[in-house]
Amino acid sequence: MQKIKLKMEKDVTIRQAYEEFIRRCKVKNYSPYTLKYYENNINVFGLFCDLDSPITIIDEDLINQYVLHLQEQNIKDYTVSSYMKAIRAVLYFFMQKDYIEDFKVTIPKADRELKEIYTDTELKILLKKPNLKKSSFVEYRTWVMINYLIATGQRLKNLQYLKAKDLDFENKVVKLSHTKNRKQTLLPLSNSIIEVLSEYLKYRKGKPDDYVFCKITGEQLGKTGIEQAIVHYSHKRGVDKTSVHLYRHTYAKKYLLNGGDLARLQRLLCHADISTTKDYLNLIIDDLQLDYDSLNPHEQMTKYNKRLNIAK
Repeated sequence: MQKIKLKMEKDVTIRQAYEEFIRRCKVKNYSPYTLKYYENNINVFGLFCDLDSPITIIDEDLINQYVLHLQEQNIKDYTVSSYMKAIRAVLYFFMQKDYIEDFKVTIPKADRELKEIYTDTELKILLKKPNLKKSSFVEYRTWVMINYLIATGQRLKNLQYLKAKDLDFENKVVKLSHTKNRKQTLLPLSNSIIEVLSEYLKYRKGKPDDYVFCKITGEQLGKTGIEQAIVHYSHKRGVDKTSVHLYRHTYAKKYLLNGGDLARLQRLLCHADISTTKDYLNLIIDDLQLDYDSLNPHEQMTKYNKRLNIAK
């Protein structure tokens, strides 16, 4: 049975309703990254359904058709799930405004696919310090960036917006201002990365408000600039992997293998939900099998009983 509405029906298009949704997001002070996330996903939806269509065409059947459409495009399950989480937020706003009838938006199940991380051999090659007497500033800066990424597991955005004043070597912490939840966060720094950064800043010079990783002119290094620098640096050293985000995966795996716990890793990676952090457990399954027999209590007790029987 349909709800009785006290408001007059409006000839509203999907685009108009979406623009109202975005205005509400801006009033609630959502981050630019979140707004861009919604924009990208409504544009994908617009390829399936004309955004200038009346909003009343949206119902559960249409959304199910949209999911099937995405799956038929050979889009990965995890990506389809991400698309639908964004669209669900928009649709529930439409329902709240009584633009469309209520229905449950189902998010397709998907296992997150984690890429192969950097190997120890690759890391040794990438982390080998360049000869500063022969190296350019760009090569040295990129080496420091890679050290920072593997030492902290931080996102590219944190690297891009890191300022000298954000580094507190005395208390061994770094302040992150550009996080997904827009909350300033303090995270620890290891002695080894403090040593690397301290030396780098002597060469980089600059003021406390300057960006740590900059162009040779001292200006902020952009996202594309960071990615291209790491691609060039990696290829020059014979390493095919070039993903910046892959350092985050590598950090997470190494942290867990070294005995770190999920709760602390969640905070270090600034994950809002620990279920996201748990995805990294899939990375270490092969490593868990190493020396498993020597660590398994049943295996050890069985061997102990066999030794007792032999002794008899």
